[in-house]
Amino acid sequence: IRRFNRLLRWDAAVAREVGRLFTSAPAREPTILDVGCGSGDIAVAVATRLRRDGHAPRLICADLHHPILAAARRLIGAAVPGT
Repeated sequence: IRRFNRLLRWDAAVAREVGRLFTSAPAREPTILDVGCGSGDIAVAVATRLRRDGHAPRLICADLHHPILAAARRLIGAAVPGT
């Protein structure tokens, strides 16, 4: 799934649109909930974009499949400081 997200640029598209939501938002510490997070790559893209724009996002990721969620935890922990 991560390859498709990157190949089709869905990670960048979602991050861009979420970033637009916060361009004029006073909330500097938004909470992002990703239900059905899969590998967590889109959550990482969103968090990276928001951090670049001066926010300190909190990520909450959920997935029904425990091995997939464990993979997401590893990816997010490595890519997003302070998670």
